[in-house]
Amino acid sequence: MRILVVDDNPEIVEEISLTLRRRGHEVVVATGVKDALMALATLDPFAAVITDMRLPEGSGADVLRMANRLQPSSVRYLMSGEASPQEINEARREGLEAIFWKPVSLRTMVEAVHARDMATRVQDPLPAY
Repeated sequence: MRILVVDDNPEIVEEISLTLRRRGHEVVVATGVKDALMALATLDPFAAVITDMRLPEGSGADVLRMANRLQPSSVRYLMSGEASPQEINEARREGLEAIFWKPVSLRTMVEAVHARDMATRVQDPLPAY
């Protein structure tokens, strides 16, 4: 599964990326809204986008909005330690799948990504005899 992880905290990005890569996912990192929008607009599609709410140059809702427009099939997740109900509602309008409250439980995040990955896999039909 190809995943875009967006956070301006290098320690959080490193920990999440390392955990997802160990589970076999391809991870692309962005440190702010501009980097995330560039990745969404120019790179191959992402199966999932995981973004922090509070970012330089904007918010996680901005990232989710662009993911919704540019890569509508991507699953969208939000991380936050202090998102307001209005911010969460804005993110929901952009197709938010789940929110991970900080400090993020990596186990919960990995389980959510894995469950969604398994739910979207299409198995080849059995050949007719």
